[in-house]
Amino acid sequence: MFEMKAALKLALGATAIAMMLAASGCGGKQQRLAGHLEKGKSMLESGEIDKARIEIKNALQIDPKLAEAYYVAGMIEERQREWQKAFGHFQRAVELDPAQHRARVRLGRLYLFSGDVARAEASAAQVLGEQPEDMGALSLKAAVRSTTGDVDGAMTLAASIVDRDATQTDAVTLLAGLKFARGDSAGAEQVLLKGIAANSGDTELRLALIALYVSGKELSKAEEQYARLIEKRPAEMEYRVGLARVLADAGDLAKAEATLRDAIDAQPDDDRRHLLLADFLASRKTAADAESFLLASIQARPKAYLLRFSLATLKSRNGKADETEKIYRTIIEQDRLGPSALRARSELAELRLRRGRPDEAFSLLAEVLKENVHDNQALMLRGQLALERGDAMSAIGDFRSVLKDQPNSVPVMTQLARAHLANGEPELARETLGTAVGLYPDQTEVRVLMAELKAASADLPGAIGELNLVLGKDPKHYRALEVKARIQASERNWKAAEESLLALRKAYPEDARALQSLGTLYRAQKRLGPATEAYEAALVRAPGAIEPLTGLANVHLANNKPQAAVDRIEQEIAKSPNNFLAYALLGRIEAARKEYDKAQAAFRKAVSLSPGVPGVHVELSNFLLERGHSDEAVAALQAGLKRLPGDAGLSLQLAEVYRRSSATDKAISAYEEIVQRDPGNNLAANNLANVLLDVRDDKPSFERARQLTQRFERSSNPAHLDTLGWAHFRLGEYEKAIALLQKAVGLAPQAVILQFHLGMALHKKGDAAMAKVHLQKALAAKVQFPGIEEARKILVAG
Repeated sequence: MFEMKAALKLALGATAIAMMLAASGCGGKQQRLAGHLEKGKSMLESGEIDKARIEIKNALQIDPKLAEAYYVAGMIEERQREWQKAFGHFQRAVELDPAQHRARVRLGRLYLFSGDVARAEASAAQVLGEQPEDMGALSLKAAVRSTTGDVDGAMTLAASIVDRDATQTDAVTLLAGLKFARGDSAGAEQVLLKGIAANSGDTELRLALIALYVSGKELSKAEEQYARLIEKRPAEMEYRVGLARVLADAGDLAKAEATLRDAIDAQPDDDRRHLLLADFLASRKTAADAESFLLASIQARPKAYLLRFSLATLKSRNGKADETEKIYRTIIEQDRLGPSALRARSELAELRLRRGRPDEAFSLLAEVLKENVHDNQALMLRGQLALERGDAMSAIGDFRSVLKDQPNSVPVMTQLARAHLANGEPELARETLGTAVGLYPDQTEVRVLMAELKAASADLPGAIGELNLVLGKDPKHYRALEVKARIQASERNWKAAEESLLALRKAYPEDARALQSLGTLYRAQKRLGPATEAYEAALVRAPGAIEPLTGLANVHLANNKPQAAVDRIEQEIAKSPNNFLAYALLGRIEAARKEYDKAQAAFRKAVSLSPGVPGVHVELSNFLLERGHSDEAVAALQAGLKRLPGDAGLSLQLAEVYRRSSATDKAISAYEEIVQRDPGNNLAANNLANVLLDVRDDKPSFERARQLTQRFERSSNPAHLDTLGWAHFRLGEYEKAIALLQKAVGLAPQAVILQFHLGMALHKKGDAAMAKVHLQKALAAKVQFPGIEEARKILVAG
């Protein structure tokens, strides 16, 4: 049934275009201008939106200050439901010509549509003050009355307008909607029929009539109206789809299918038409029918890649993973490095990730990003993989890149918040998540991440409460069960954690990650037998997956059997010789056994197998640096950056290697390059500031450090607060330094360097007693830190 708002939307959705000739001279510029304007109006009326837009654009190139052209441009955007663009065009028309009453009325309609009744009423009043009988403004006034509750007044005014001029579609749809809302369906029908008779080309009125018939189950009448729309505008696919839906709802599936097939016959090269029929067959008949149709269409048009993607999606939904992979591989072979092939690589990477083959997924994503560094799908997948591997910094870089293109995407914001959380930046996670919550407060993924934030802030009961709300609506919500188990395990509530993981395993019996998590839970309790069984079961479901293999290696190490760990990894490598992650794991185990040559060989093998994965270069570099081979460590990272120019993780690691090998000028240059490339990179900014404060002794360096970290003033990250506080200290701003350092120490009282920095700031301020307290705490830890000798001298001097 139409509610009042629905009736208003009908009124606002109607399109009325008054045809006027532009003032023109005998020829030349004015004649061309009038021609473009007239063509634009005519094409808009006939539904040729793209062509109409081109004509109006041409008109505005001739005369950028033609108000009438802006009005028509606004009508074009209204037809496309691009409300903001329409508003801008109407507003510009009124600015250029305050007497452009039609544009002012359209502005008023948009104000009303957005809930700004006062401005809508003012727009109507302004036009009526100059032209008291302006029908468009009177229609707007009637709509305002309806919105403010004066339904009788709205109906009376709308009826008088329709009686005088039935071409006023706003008044027609408003009056019909109000009659319908009062239960007068017959009266609403008569009003719409009268409006259609007066506006033979108006599609909105006919669609309103169809909606009326559908609501009253008069499907034969709705079918008749759709047939008329299709006759008038055979190129408009939405009318054929609507007719097919009406026919299907009436139980005539054969006729519905025939309607969609007729649409394909009308434009056989329009992929969208094939996809609509495939969706219809899959939902109304069987998946097999949809598959057969798509296969036939693909055979007729082998380069119709959208149809192949649709077929892959259909097969994936029906559990045909091998056949799905085959389709993606075919697209890659045919399109090579074209856009469809890149998309196929990303889709295949996602599929292989779901099938427990992350190494292959990484390689595919590297191929995509080599061709298009801004591919959002590939960046999202790579970020998710990095996050699962614990490389939060790389994940943040990838998600941030996607967010630039999709600033209102909740899934992207959710992933970015999760990455900030994993990177120890709860404040940034909360800020990112707050935006997502504002957009979609009831979205379960947002609520689960809110639970993670609460858990990170030590509000474990609050976190469990959030998760229980999600699980109350969806008891099989994967992430909620997983996070709940992790929180329970962190409280050493082993039984509850096991129950959550067993529920997860029951809900997803073929999922390897649930078994992996169970193995980790058992290992934490030193139940090594059950842990081994769970890890082995996970490997059965996801052959070659690195997480359960790492778990098994750790079980063997816990049993003091390092050779058994090596043997188990090599068994997996024998099954999957290209498993670069297994080689990286082998390298770590061999390094722990002090088998350094074997370790280096394993790390280099991982690099050779997957040079497009940043992590393997980092693993090799770390190993070489720990062995004292800083030049080789640098070379390993430079080789990675040659393959992956500008990679955030590799660039940060290179700067860190320079710093740890005392090449501080190179470290500073490397960090500066990252900050210039990505000013929002907090890790790079913080590290650069630390190097400047630790190794430089000049005021410009200290000021640069303060500039880099000033944004951390309200941070809840103790390391960031400490860096900014120390910058103030080095500049002699001791009051500011103490305030920040006290906050940092309160957040991380066990951090030795924070205690030392606060002690030094208090000492410089002249508070000897409190300085002594904090310096003693720093020295009591019995660990080395920069400035330890200075702290000792201050305490000895008393």
